[in-house]
Amino acid sequence: MIAIPVRAVSHALPRRAAVSSRISVALALALLTQHAFAAEDDGTQVTDLNSVEVTAKKQKQQVQNGALGDTSDLDTPFSVSTVDAEQLETRQAKSLMDVFSRDASVSRSAGSDYNGWASRLIVRGLPLSFEDSMKVNGQPTALFGVNLPLEAMEQVQLLKGASGFMYGFGQPGGIVNYITKKPPADGGDIASLDVGYRSDSVVSEHVDVGGWLGQDKDFGYRMNAVHEAGNFYSGGHVDRNAFALSLVGKLTPAVTWTADLLYQDKQIDAPTPYFYPWSYPLKYLPDGISGNTNYSSPATLNHDKFSMLSTGLAWEISPDWKATLSLGYLKNDYRLRQEYFELDGADGYYDDWVFNGLDLWTFKYAQAMLQGGFATGAIGHKVVVGASWQEMAQDLGNGNLSSWDVIGSGYLSVPVRFAWNPSSDNLALFRYSDVKQLAGFASDTLTFSPHWSLLLGARFTDYTQTNHAWGTGEVTDIYKKPVWTPTVALLFKPAADSTIYASYVKSLEQGSSVGNSFANAGAQLDPLQSKQYELGYKIEKPGWQAAAALFRIDRGAEYANAANVYVQNGNLRYDGLELEGRVQATARLGLGASLLLLDAYYQQTSTAWLVDKQLEGTAKLTATLDADYQVPGIDGLALHSDLKWYGRTAIYNNTAQQTTVYAKGYAVVNAGAGYQTRIGGRPVTLRAEVQNLFDRDYWQGGYYEFAIGAPRTYAANVKIDF
Repeated sequence: MIAIPVRAVSHALPRRAAVSSRISVALALALLTQHAFAAEDDGTQVTDLNSVEVTAKKQKQQVQNGALGDTSDLDTPFSVSTVDAEQLETRQAKSLMDVFSRDASVSRSAGSDYNGWASRLIVRGLPLSFEDSMKVNGQPTALFGVNLPLEAMEQVQLLKGASGFMYGFGQPGGIVNYITKKPPADGGDIASLDVGYRSDSVVSEHVDVGGWLGQDKDFGYRMNAVHEAGNFYSGGHVDRNAFALSLVGKLTPAVTWTADLLYQDKQIDAPTPYFYPWSYPLKYLPDGISGNTNYSSPATLNHDKFSMLSTGLAWEISPDWKATLSLGYLKNDYRLRQEYFELDGADGYYDDWVFNGLDLWTFKYAQAMLQGGFATGAIGHKVVVGASWQEMAQDLGNGNLSSWDVIGSGYLSVPVRFAWNPSSDNLALFRYSDVKQLAGFASDTLTFSPHWSLLLGARFTDYTQTNHAWGTGEVTDIYKKPVWTPTVALLFKPAADSTIYASYVKSLEQGSSVGNSFANAGAQLDPLQSKQYELGYKIEKPGWQAAAALFRIDRGAEYANAANVYVQNGNLRYDGLELEGRVQATARLGLGASLLLLDAYYQQTSTAWLVDKQLEGTAKLTATLDADYQVPGIDGLALHSDLKWYGRTAIYNNTAQQTTVYAKGYAVVNAGAGYQTRIGGRPVTLRAEVQNLFDRDYWQGGYYEFAIGAPRTYAANVKIDF
């Protein structure tokens, strides 16, 4: 039995009293009521309800690109995908997999909406890191096992590919940036309440309140509170409380203070299990099984307590120059009693491994940045300079050392929930690793004409990683390395609404923490280097838009050799082509499509058999189609649907048996509807969603792992604006 090489496996806690969350919900409801009465008193309507408009035109939203500063999507020399709050609500997104369901470059590694891997994405065939690949408001985080509350998000951005210059250390698949909801930009007030339902009996309540205070409206706030509880489709139970608060204070006409708080306490009982094919003898996994089946031991659970507090100052020095300072702290306490099924035979025979673990992450950071523009003769300059500091500590529970055990064996065709009595004496923590980064960065976008520009940037990082002995916490070694991560991009704009670009990025990522069942369990591997080359095209026209990106990513290789030692050696290559487009076919019909063609393989390793083998977690073809339709004759009624095809996915290259295990290709169709109306003078939105419309049984192939695909599920939501 081998453990998946993701940092360190861990987590799950006993059920808790959610007093603080209930207070938050009560406070939000009180503010919502105040907003409602205020609207009635002055005779105004807080929300203007427009008829549903289906449009393929993309808003020119700013993209937060770390050290590159704030730029529009069209002027960013990388592939970017942005999903806003309206789209999140329309499709009732539950996890990042739902957020990017219409993006062919995005898949998920063995996760479901009801386990710790819910937002463990694979982008361009590369798994994202919980520690390095996730940001909140552009700031670093540690989100191991955490699925952040999407109800509190204004938008979610995905910057695809290597991002070493923009954000420092990070896996080369990309960066996910959650943007939390802020006080209303128009200076007004906002208040809404929505109630939702999901299969089988999960009920949620969400309050969203925001506005501005003071005679000159110099102080703004936005608060979101969420409660969710009930049984999900496979028979497990979820209980979630989340709270988000954003504050803005205009200290002077030029200086603005901000503060953001994000908190979530979430427990999943009987989470869906992960599957591993370490001894599976055949090329393809057996036929898929129903996601409605409950295989989880009653003792299993995932429990995360996540809190993040950040604050900052922004100084508009002049119309052309801005300086920002940001500080933050987060804590992620993740406890899990989790099952890992090792599938051994084509007949569905498996061993039920269990793990009883605990992870505690603490993260502190600070960043100062200056951005602005000037000209030297005929050449324009957009300059960004800054410095950042961050410190991340990871503590593990004693149970992480030796809690692996087999509690039973069986056949998938005969569902059984094995009894398990996990020990509760594994809560003592020991320090596992410390990572400190001190960085300076600078970039200059030189504009030579309305058509040509050149981006030059570099980040210098003083990286220190302190490794501790597995179990004792004693310092074993200190890895210290100063590194440069440059980027260069040439942009050509044939017209104001289009961009052709060629870019190069060098990136570094933290090396893996070796899982328990490798021969070198507990080892902390050195950072890995990646290089990315990308050629792209973007165009935004009234009524339609399109983008294409041709890329190559070379990444240092990590894999288990024939002696079951997890090693770093060689090079992985990802050659891909991304295509996407949206068009307003008629006044009522919008269509979209995306495609990823990917050739990912071991280019060079010390294990000859691996050379040219398809990389784990990758499919050669992934594609999506989607449509939105405004129903004629019924004002406010809109329908939508999307289809995503996942090609045959390589899961595991078994070097000992010299076999590659694949998950077969499959397609999933989702469909939904939304209806906007007024009830009692209030704007009301009714929504319904069906995921996996045709109830397809499938295996979701991932990176060294796989999972039972979610069955057909239903969701409904009613939202009232005040």
